[in-house]
Amino acid sequence: MTFNTRVLLSLAAGLAVGAALQGIDPALAARMSDVVAPIGALWVNALLMLVMPLVLASLVVGVAGAADAAAIGRLGARAAVVFLVMVSITAAIAVAVVPAAMALLHVDPSAAESLRASASVGATVSSTAEVQTAGQWFASLLPANPVRAALDGRLLPLVIFAVLFSVALTRLPRERAAPVISFSLGIVEALRVLVAWILALAPIGVFALAFTLATRFGVVAAGLLGFYLAVACVLCTIVALGAFPVAVLGGRVPVREFARAAAPAWLVGFVSRSSIATLPSLMDGARALRLPESVSTFVLPLSVAAFKCTAPLTFLSGAYFLARIYGVPVSPSQLPFVAVQAVLLSFAVPGIPYGSIITAVPIIATLGVPAEGLGLLIAVDMVADMFRSSSNVGLDLAAATVVARGAVA
Repeated sequence: MTFNTRVLLSLAAGLAVGAALQGIDPALAARMSDVVAPIGALWVNALLMLVMPLVLASLVVGVAGAADAAAIGRLGARAAVVFLVMVSITAAIAVAVVPAAMALLHVDPSAAESLRASASVGATVSSTAEVQTAGQWFASLLPANPVRAALDGRLLPLVIFAVLFSVALTRLPRERAAPVISFSLGIVEALRVLVAWILALAPIGVFALAFTLATRFGVVAAGLLGFYLAVACVLCTIVALGAFPVAVLGGRVPVREFARAAAPAWLVGFVSRSSIATLPSLMDGARALRLPESVSTFVLPLSVAAFKCTAPLTFLSGAYFLARIYGVPVSPSQLPFVAVQAVLLSFAVPGIPYGSIITAVPIIATLGVPAEGLGLLIAVDMVADMFRSSSNVGLDLAAATVVARGAVA
């Protein structure tokens, strides 16, 4: 039995047992939920404790380790601009559409309050952005004390610090920077082992989280998760179609030619749920489109590693869904913070299973949502990830056509 099958069966079992118990004896269901909820929270906490060191070490390896790419100069800068513009457009779409879509989700207020109360024993993340003015939030992007930022769980300022530190490493002689990069690589590899160990316990954590949800919402719980999946998959599909105007208008590539070149990568991405796995297909597609060799050997590897165009959709869909089921009100004044965070964090998604989900922690903190809900998103992420990976690789190839033509969409 595969890992994904075990997780889905645990999700189904948790929902079924919790809903059945809630239908038979709501009081007993509530008491059992109080017993089971800390198990799910403990599993989520185990994942959360790895987020900060993994993201920071990955950034050092990715940015400082790519120092040789600095020789490409203009191509690298052009690629960065294209990536930033495209992911910013996706973030704008997410901010405009996701809150309205999630507002259609009907949640019983008393059940949401009960679920939120049960989260008091679970995983939580600090929230600071919603109580800051725009000027205060902007100033906080550079931490006066990185250690304090780490202790406070503020990931975004640390990401910016890590990027600046990594860029500074590229200015050092290679023999001076190499030990730092090697040390960071060792951290990444060790943390990936820890992630694998924690994910092996996913069936237990997912069962506990699904059971807790079902004891609060009953049979409606499955419908809530289904609604989230539908929104996430539809939005990814819509954004994926944006690859065509990007390639046609920005890359000056005919629609049919682009579709033929991208089709193998789309298929591999959908089946494998891995952007990295699509790189050979993307390179074949780039050759079919007669793009320069430098694009195949530099821009495409860079894009599959660091360019996750659908990440803002993942962040906001998950965060707003959790805000709805936990009954946490979201103010429109928080949207600018969320949008900027989504753009910046999209480049910090680690290359691990469910990396996009766990990197959503700062967004969840901004909205003041209990972090233990991440486990529920992980439980159903397999389906969403198929659409997400396929969408990302199509946009990777579209971005490459723009970089190759010297245009910015």
